[in-house]
Amino acid sequence: MYDEGEDLHRGMKIPSCPDCGMSNPQGSERGDYIWQEVKMDDNCMWQLEGRTWDSNMMLEEMQDAVGGRITYYPARMLQKDIIQMIVNEEGLLKNLDYNDLATMQTLPMMDPVVGNVLIKVDRKLMTSGYWLEESIGEDE
Repeated sequence: MYDEGEDLHRGMKIPSCPDCGMSNPQGSERGDYIWQEVKMDDNCMWQLEGRTWDSNMMLEEMQDAVGGRITYYPARMLQKDIIQMIVNEEGLLKNLDYNDLATMQTLPMMDPVVGNVLIKVDRKLMTSGYWLEESIGEDE
């Protein structure tokens, strides 16, 4: 989930992932990654209304995007195309609305995701071609 030594804010270094002990388990060399904001009212992965970042964000930007304190959703509970997901740490306590599209990016039977979130994905995931190509392959 984390890039070892990733600089998030004022030189603060992030250690390896507390859930699995790995640093950047998906490997950033595998694609052209972006951070994408997924808002509660979004309903299509390639037509998102939220902001996009080509590089790592500052802590304040992350907090602004999710509406409060951040936490990383456990990587082992995400669908294979989602590298990382950042959620509001207190989203359930604040009774934030469900984020159906973000919940679809988690494994079945997981608790629903609430509030606006940030996801780290390969840039190609945010195109209609990626999703249409996959569904055409399933029909054959």
